[in-house]
Amino acid sequence: MNGVGSDWDGQWTPPFLLHHVFSYVSIGFIDVLVSVNLAWKALGRDPSWKPELLLYSWGSGNCTGHGEGRLAQPRLLQRFCSPLPQDQIVSIACSDFVTMALTADGQVYEWGYRCTDERVLFPQRIQAFEGYRIERVRVSCPGYYHNRNNSTQMHHAAALADDGTFWMWGFDGSGQLFLDRRPNEVVELFLDRRQSEVVVAEPRKVKYFADRGERVKDFSCGVIHTAVHTEDNDMVRRTHQAVEWSQRELTELTGVTLKSLSCGGFHACAIDDEDRLWTWGSVKGYDISNGNLLGRGREHYGKNFERSRLPPSRMNNFTQPVREVATSSYTTAVLTMDGKVYSWGDSDGAALGHSAHPCHEPQQVALPQNADVSHVSLAYTNGAVATTSGQLIMWGGRSWDRGLSEEVTQQSEGRPREVPWSGMARDYQCDSVALGHNHAFILARKSLKSSQR
Repeated sequence: MNGVGSDWDGQWTPPFLLHHVFSYVSIGFIDVLVSVNLAWKALGRDPSWKPELLLYSWGSGNCTGHGEGRLAQPRLLQRFCSPLPQDQIVSIACSDFVTMALTADGQVYEWGYRCTDERVLFPQRIQAFEGYRIERVRVSCPGYYHNRNNSTQMHHAAALADDGTFWMWGFDGSGQLFLDRRPNEVVELFLDRRQSEVVVAEPRKVKYFADRGERVKDFSCGVIHTAVHTEDNDMVRRTHQAVEWSQRELTELTGVTLKSLSCGGFHACAIDDEDRLWTWGSVKGYDISNGNLLGRGREHYGKNFERSRLPPSRMNNFTQPVREVATSSYTTAVLTMDGKVYSWGDSDGAALGHSAHPCHEPQQVALPQNADVSHVSLAYTNGAVATTSGQLIMWGGRSWDRGLSEEVTQQSEGRPREVPWSGMARDYQCDSVALGHNHAFILARKSLKSSQR
C-alpha cells in the first residue's frame, strides 16, 4: 500500500476500486479519506477522476433538491441521492419555486413546484422531450406584482431542441406562450381564480416561428412576457415579444445579432454580438418601481411613463464591454468584462447593492477587493455574485422576501457581503450562480488551474 501503479499486484488497493469508492463519497469527505494511506492520498489529490461538475444548493428544502428542511449555507447535492447526472449538467435555471437543469445529453430535469402545483422534492426528468435533444431551457425569472396569486403555478418555461423544435408551457395569463389562445376566455378564467385552466401543464410545440420561416436561436421568459430571437431563411436576425396578448416583432432589433437575452418582470435586456447592452419594455412595471427599469435616466421616468413600454434602445453607460446581464421583477445587474458589477431599478430591500435612491441608471456595486467575479444573479430583492475562487457575495433581502442568507443580511444591512460557508471543493471553480425565491444554486466546474494553486 505504498502508491498507485498502472498494474495491480494484489498488494495494494487497485486504482479502479479507489475510483469507484471516491466517486460515491462526498467531495468534502475526501480530505479525511486521503489520510488512510499513500495510495488514497495520491488519488484523492488527483483531479482527473473527479466529476466535471458539482452542484451546490441552499435555501428552502422544497426547492433545493435535498428534500425537506432549510439549508442556511450551500451544500453539495449528492449524486447517489439524486437521479440528476450532475457531471452532465450544462445549465441551471430558477424561477420562484421551481428549478430546471439541462444536461449534456439533451435531457431536462425539474424539481420544486411544477406549474400544476405538484411538489417534486427531487429532480425528475421531463418525459415530454423523449426522443429529442434539448439545447436550451429557460424558465421565467423570479418576480411578483401585487395582484399575482398562487405563484407556485404562475411560472412559464421554454425549451429548444437541436432540430429547431421549440416548446413552451406553464402559465399563459397574458399570452406569453406564443400559442393560439383566446385572450377574453383566458382572462375571465384568471379573474375567476380557476388558474389551472390558464396553465399549459405539459410542453407544447410552438408553430408561430416555423410558420414565419424562422428558426429560434435564443429566448428568455419574464413574469408576464417572453422574448424570442430568431433567424429567417435569408439569415436575417429578428426578435419577437409576446406580452399582454400582443405578439410582434421588435423592428429596432431587426438585423441585430444577439448573444443573450434576459427578461425581467416587465422589461427585457439583451447583449449583442459587439457586447453592447439593449433595454426595452415597461419603465415602471405594474407596481411602479422607484427607479427606471430600463436604466435610461430620470428624464424617462415621470408620470407620462407610468404605463409606457419603450422600444429597444442601446445603452452607452459602460466604458467596458458587457459580459453578462441578470434581471428580476424590478431590478437589473450587469457584469462588465473588467469584472465590475452595475445595477439599477427598484431599490426597496437594498436590492441594488448600493445606496443610490432612486436609481434611474446604472450604478456600480461596491464588492470586496480582489473579487474575481464570474457570474451575477438576481431574485426579488436578493442579489448575488460568485467568484472563480468560490466566494459567494450577496446583498439585499431586506424586504418581505427576506434574504437567502439571513445571517449575512442582518449583519450587513443588505450591503454586499461574503456568505460564510465551507467553500468549493478543491480543483473546482464557479461556473454559474442562479437565484430563485428563497433558494439558490452554484454550479462548479473542475479546473486544472485551481488544482495547481
